[in-house]
Amino acid sequence: TRASEKLMKVHCRDDPSICGTRQVEDISTLRASESFGSFGGEVADFVQKEQQQVEQEKSLLQKRKDRMEAFLEKERRENAFCVLAGSLSCTALFFGLLVLWSCL
Repeated sequence: TRASEKLMKVHCRDDPSICGTRQVEDISTLRASESFGSFGGEVADFVQKEQQQVEQEKSLLQKRKDRMEAFLEKERRENAFCVLAGSLSCTALFFGLLVLWSCL
Protein backbone atom coordinates (compact mmCIF):
# COMPACT_ATOMS: atom_id res chain seq x y z
CA THR A 1 0.00 0.00 0.00
CA ARG A 2 1.04 3.54 -0.60
CA ALA A 3 1.73 5.86 2.30
CA SER A 4 -1.35 7.96 1.44
CA GLU A 5 -3.69 4.96 1.59
CA LYS A 6 -5.45 4.22 4.84
CA LEU A 7 -7.56 1.31 5.99
CA MET A 8 -11.05 2.48 6.79
CA LYS A 9 -13.57 0.35 8.64
CA VAL A 10 -17.26 1.13 9.07
CA HIS A 11 -19.76 -0.41 11.50
CA CYS A 12 -23.52 -0.23 11.71
CA ARG A 13 -24.31 1.70 14.90
CA ASP A 14 -27.31 -0.51 15.76
CA ASP A 15 -25.56 -3.80 14.98
CA PRO A 16 -21.76 -3.60 15.19
CA SER A 17 -21.44 -7.09 13.71
CA ILE A 18 -22.34 -5.51 10.36
CA CYS A 19 -19.12 -3.92 9.14
CA GLY A 20 -16.99 -3.29 6.09
CA THR A 21 -13.36 -2.33 5.44
CA ARG A 22 -11.53 -0.75 2.55
CA GLN A 23 -8.19 0.77 1.62
CA VAL A 24 -8.81 4.38 0.72
CA GLU A 25 -6.87 7.24 -0.76
CA ASP A 26 -9.49 9.96 -0.91
CA ILE A 27 -12.11 9.83 1.84
CA SER A 28 -14.35 12.34 0.07
CA THR A 29 -15.20 9.84 -2.68
CA LEU A 30 -16.39 7.07 -0.37
CA ARG A 31 -19.98 5.98 -0.16
CA ALA A 32 -20.79 3.36 2.45
CA SER A 33 -23.44 1.79 0.26
CA GLU A 34 -20.97 1.18 -2.59
CA SER A 35 -17.41 1.37 -1.28
CA PHE A 36 -17.48 -1.23 1.48
CA GLY A 37 -18.61 -4.37 -0.27
CA SER A 38 -21.78 -5.88 1.15
CA PHE A 39 -21.95 -3.41 4.05
CA GLY A 40 -24.60 -1.21 2.43
CA GLY A 41 -26.80 -4.18 1.56
CA GLU A 42 -26.45 -5.69 5.01
CA VAL A 43 -27.38 -2.42 6.65
CA ALA A 44 -30.38 -2.03 4.33
CA ASP A 45 -31.51 -5.58 5.24
CA PHE A 46 -31.03 -4.81 8.93
CA VAL A 47 -33.07 -1.61 8.69
CA GLN A 48 -35.82 -3.39 6.73
CA LYS A 49 -36.04 -6.17 9.35
CA GLU A 50 -36.16 -3.60 12.13
CA GLN A 51 -38.98 -1.76 10.35
CA GLN A 52 -40.89 -5.02 9.89
CA GLN A 53 -40.55 -5.73 13.62
CA VAL A 54 -41.80 -2.24 14.45
CA GLU A 55 -44.81 -2.72 12.16
CA GLN A 56 -45.51 -6.13 13.68
CA GLU A 57 -45.37 -4.68 17.20
CA LYS A 58 -47.74 -1.87 16.15
CA SER A 59 -50.13 -4.46 14.75
CA LEU A 60 -50.00 -6.56 17.93
CA LEU A 61 -50.53 -3.47 20.06
CA GLN A 62 -53.55 -2.47 17.98
CA LYS A 63 -55.00 -5.98 18.30
CA ARG A 64 -54.55 -5.85 22.08
CA LYS A 65 -56.23 -2.44 22.19
CA ASP A 66 -59.12 -3.72 20.06
CA ARG A 67 -59.60 -6.77 22.31
CA MET A 68 -59.51 -4.59 25.41
CA GLU A 69 -62.04 -2.16 23.93
CA ALA A 70 -64.34 -5.05 22.97
CA PHE A 71 -64.06 -6.44 26.51
CA LEU A 72 -64.82 -3.04 28.07
CA GLU A 73 -67.78 -2.52 25.74
CA LYS A 74 -69.17 -5.93 26.76
CA GLU A 75 -68.73 -4.99 30.42
CA ARG A 76 -70.54 -1.68 29.85
CA ARG A 77 -73.44 -3.43 28.14
CA GLU A 78 -73.71 -6.01 30.92
CA ASN A 79 -73.62 -3.31 33.59
CA ALA A 80 -76.21 -1.24 31.74
CA PHE A 81 -78.47 -4.32 31.49
CA CYS A 82 -78.13 -4.96 35.23
CA VAL A 83 -78.96 -1.35 36.05
CA LEU A 84 -81.94 -1.38 33.68
CA ALA A 85 -83.23 -4.70 35.03
CA GLY A 86 -82.78 -3.50 38.62
CA SER A 87 -84.58 -0.23 37.86
CA LEU A 88 -87.49 -2.02 36.21
CA SER A 89 -87.76 -4.47 39.11
CA CYS A 90 -87.79 -1.65 41.65
CA THR A 91 -90.38 0.27 39.64
CA ALA A 92 -92.60 -2.80 39.33
CA LEU A 93 -92.27 -3.50 43.04
CA PHE A 94 -93.10 0.13 43.87
CA PHE A 95 -96.24 0.08 41.70
CA GLY A 96 -97.23 -3.30 43.12
CA LEU A 97 -96.96 -1.97 46.64
CA LEU A 98 -98.85 1.18 45.62
CA VAL A 99 -101.71 -0.89 44.21
CA LEU A 100 -101.71 -3.12 47.26
CA TRP A 101 -101.69 -0.09 49.55
CA SER A 102 -104.57 1.49 47.69
CA CYS A 103 -106.61 -1.69 48.01
CA LEU A 104 -106.34 -1.66 51.77
